[in-house]
Amino acid sequence: MPDPSQPTPKALKNTWRWVVCGLDGTIKSFLDKLATNVRAAYILDDSAVMACDLPSDNTEIYQHANDGTPRVNYGRRVLYGLRREEPGGGDPPWVCRFAGVITILQDQATEDEPVTHLTAHDPWTWAKTLPVLNPDGSLLSQDGLTYTGQTGDYIAKDLIANAYTWIVATFPDPMPWSEQGDGVYLPNDGQHNFIDIDTGNFDTTEVIPEINFAQGISVGEAWTQLCQTGTLDIDLAPVFGRPGVLCVMNVYAQAGSERPNAVFGWDLFPRNLVGIDHLYDGTLIENWAQFYAGNLAAPFEKSDGSIDIYGPYFAQKSYPAGANLPAVSLLAAAEVALRKKGKNTLVVDPAQGLAPDPFTNYYLGDIVPVWAGRPMLPNGNAFRGGIRSESLGTNRVYGFELDLSDDLQETVTNLLLTDPNATI
Repeated sequence: MPDPSQPTPKALKNTWRWVVCGLDGTIKSFLDKLATNVRAAYILDDSAVMACDLPSDNTEIYQHANDGTPRVNYGRRVLYGLRREEPGGGDPPWVCRFAGVITILQDQATEDEPVTHLTAHDPWTWAKTLPVLNPDGSLLSQDGLTYTGQTGDYIAKDLIANAYTWIVATFPDPMPWSEQGDGVYLPNDGQHNFIDIDTGNFDTTEVIPEINFAQGISVGEAWTQLCQTGTLDIDLAPVFGRPGVLCVMNVYAQAGSERPNAVFGWDLFPRNLVGIDHLYDGTLIENWAQFYAGNLAAPFEKSDGSIDIYGPYFAQKSYPAGANLPAVSLLAAAEVALRKKGKNTLVVDPAQGLAPDPFTNYYLGDIVPVWAGRPMLPNGNAFRGGIRSESLGTNRVYGFELDLSDDLQETVTNLLLTDPNATI
């Protein structure tokens, strides 16, 4: 057996193991020798998703486990993705890079080969089923729930903590993921739910003057609304080997860091991109915003520089009655700042084996250099919109997809980057 403290041979790096477990953490099956068309998607401030195809007639798929249901089942099984990476300091080479509940199974038979299509989502999707509640545990009224003068990290944690308190009070029996075998259960105390909200990193983020969550909104949807203020990022980091817990919640003022060595180039050094798609979307320009709090108009916000270039693009938005007018005006100012140049997105396809390694060289929220469009005389670029990351602070990673071939070697596709300061 190879020594895990030694460097991993290059041929074995970036391979994956897919482990199916019961909600209590007991292993039911391994999919890495069976799964085909494996793909995974990672999105900043949203749910990670894994999908694959499985042979329905294989015993590792259909055979009943000790709970009387198939080894691969929906709702009652969790899926872990363990990625082989370079160990350091004797650490194990397998790192948990995905943990989620198997949410969708679809059995199909074409000719004589039955296939099961599997989809798993990380716990952000579970958070979309948890209700946003008042501090006393009651459902929201038509006025919703308003936080005034609180930091974003406090609001993000309070939203799910209220839901956990409701779970403990309403369902005193242990959760199905709390069973430890032989009739032993972990207590339903809010410490053993899918998302660990106690041990992660919580930056003290900016104070949000006022934010309202509408009646009927879920915790996951409220987190999205929070992240859209631009004051924080929420990361659910997957973990393996903690029964009942799939991820640890982290809140950052801004996730990621500058990665000057994670360089991507198309027709320029290091020429490690096989595709590039640069989108300029002027339909999303907003340079004059009038927001309302009920029937009251907040002071409008505008960008004279944007109006001089593109002409006026008007936007309106209404918030519930009783919302703070200065806070609504600040939201209008933030939206104009974000949309005054429209939307500029960059999608690249890195070359397998040549481009920087996801997870270890870059990840969601990181800022990376991208170079495309060699200079052309007299005054232009081979790529119509020449891209030059001569200084960092430009292209930020917002999402990417992984395609795993049948031998589980990975290829990164649709690496989504956004430069908020780019002009159209």
